[in-house]
Amino acid sequence: TTELRYDLEVNGKSVTADFGHTFEGGVANGRTTHQIKEMEVFRVARTKPTRVEPVKAEHSRVFQRKQRATAFAPKLNDALNKKIEILRRAEEAITLLEMQYDDEESFIRRFACGETKDVVTLNVDGTRLSTTRASLRIFENSVLARQFDDEVWSQQPQTNVREWNPDQVSAWAEGVYGLPYEAVNVIANHKVTGRELLSLNMEALKMMGVERPATMSLLLDEIHELGENSTDDSPLIECNPYVFGKLLDFLRMTRLRKEGLVEAPSFPSVKASQQKRFDQLLEYYFPGDAKKLVTG
Repeated sequence: TTELRYDLEVNGKSVTADFGHTFEGGVANGRTTHQIKEMEVFRVARTKPTRVEPVKAEHSRVFQRKQRATAFAPKLNDALNKKIEILRRAEEAITLLEMQYDDEESFIRRFACGETKDVVTLNVDGTRLSTTRASLRIFENSVLARQFDDEVWSQQPQTNVREWNPDQVSAWAEGVYGLPYEAVNVIANHKVTGRELLSLNMEALKMMGVERPATMSLLLDEIHELGENSTDDSPLIECNPYVFGKLLDFLRMTRLRKEGLVEAPSFPSVKASQQKRFDQLLEYYFPGDAKKLVTG
């Protein structure tokens, strides 16, 4: 028999990562084990569900019993009936898999709906946390929701050069006064991103095909000035990353609950050493009666 392997296995106080069994590899190289410092449990369920989900109408035909073979010799009938039963079970297993894939697709569509502009990367005292505005605005009357509402968010500057795509970099190069057309083409043909643009040096420009020293000097000066003027447009959250992360996880789960994807999340459990900071965070974003939105 083949040993059943998982991408993540939790055993006591350790977790082992060995990607590639369930999902494609690439997240980590090889099998690694890490110690668990803290674990938050959202739901405990049986390994095998005790209730069978109802079969969708379009799949119900698969589970109908096939008529047993009786027209041949007894031994042949028995052999045919065994084959029919095996095929019926195989059809049932395939249909259940199709149903699970349908459910998973529905979950992904509901969870990942929206536009990329609504994905927010927060700078929480130097730690970057990504989420969606929908999660941050799940409690509409909170200070946090107002900070990321449509009117305020539309006025946020989007000037982070590091996030530029190759088309934006090419457009910038075309606007550099005095930059030869050949150099603009080099930038465009190499599909340079914003992050790559800021890392270019003279050696890299030579390898890309920019040969004239004067052109390289001009381009490097413009890149340096661009980097100096570039700002990180990630909203700054002056808060302990652990504390804000606890609140953010709760907001995410509350949003999923609103979508009907998970059960109601429990109120965050915070380490005793960070409890005061967490209470202050709630008081800041949910002052007065607004705090009841979170605590219930």
